[in-house]
Amino acid sequence: MACIAGMRTAWVLVPFLLFLSACSEELWVPASEATISLGVSGGFAGVAWGVTIDGGSGTIIGDGCERQFNCDWQPGETLGSFDDSAWRELGALFAERGFLQLEDEYGVECCDQFYYVLNYSDQERQHSVAGSEARLPQAATDLVTAVIRFVDQHRSTVE
Repeated sequence: MACIAGMRTAWVLVPFLLFLSACSEELWVPASEATISLGVSGGFAGVAWGVTIDGGSGTIIGDGCERQFNCDWQPGETLGSFDDSAWRELGALFAERGFLQLEDEYGVECCDQFYYVLNYSDQERQHSVAGSEARLPQAATDLVTAVIRFVDQHRSTVE
């Protein structure tokens, strides 16, 4: 009888463990020491700019800025700062939108469309998603928008 009870436990436990392993990426939470970067290029005017959000230092760094109608920083310039709660909120959105499950590439840079490169990096993992604005899935578009808003909201906090 003990053998049958053990088999029943196995029939319940094995699917549960398989479920957990399949959902392990969904349980991902961005690390406090991670970085998120966004590069934007293309469009009608041929813009090119980038930013890095550094969760460890709580700063936003300008990576580059060409054709300065939508950016006004030098590479390496500190653009803003933020607290842990703002970082956790942005990180939660990356986890909620399934950033690690998104494909690496969605279309090529072309035809007066913006092209985005979104990166996440920490000590354990790195993932990039790139694509033209017309081809990015909604989850990636939401994250690009969130990063742009995050930068806009926290730029004024530099002293």
